[in-house]
Amino acid sequence: MDQLLHGRQTQRGDYENDKELLIDFYNSKGYRNATIVSDSIYPINEKRLGIDIDVSEGNKYYIRNVSWVGNSVYETDDLQRMFSVKKGDTYDKKSMHKRLGIGKEENLEDMSVKSLYQNEGYLMSQIEPAEVIIAPTRSTSKSRCSKASSSPSTKSASRATSASMTR
Repeated sequence: MDQLLHGRQTQRGDYENDKELLIDFYNSKGYRNATIVSDSIYPINEKRLGIDIDVSEGNKYYIRNVSWVGNSVYETDDLQRMFSVKKGDTYDKKSMHKRLGIGKEENLEDMSVKSLYQNEGYLMSQIEPAEVIIAPTRSTSKSRCSKASSSPSTKSASRATSASMTR
């Protein structure tokens, strides 16, 4: 690959980024374990390159259950409406993280479950998703949300759990 890209960092970086985007695409379609098994770049002619990428999709995952535990500030129905993931939906970690307001997908401008808590004064709130494999063809995921207020004497800390998945 290095010889074909002639050592150009931008092209090499773009190629690596494109491979990550390819995996993101598979993940968004429910293939949470998709990986690139191998890839190669080869010359077609002086102006064109060929690219072969072997992707292992793995199993396709679906939402099996969504549950919330310990939510004392918001009703379960309110959290579920904000999260808007239901049984039978395709598993999409990136979208779920965006709706929860966690990880790389956290955007302070977007409304999320985390922002609901922060807007109520729980500025240090955290959501910790967890998945549980139920059977070879089933998986369950939960997100644990801890909220802590900036003023512990006026607001209590509690936990909320959300999101169960199946494949």
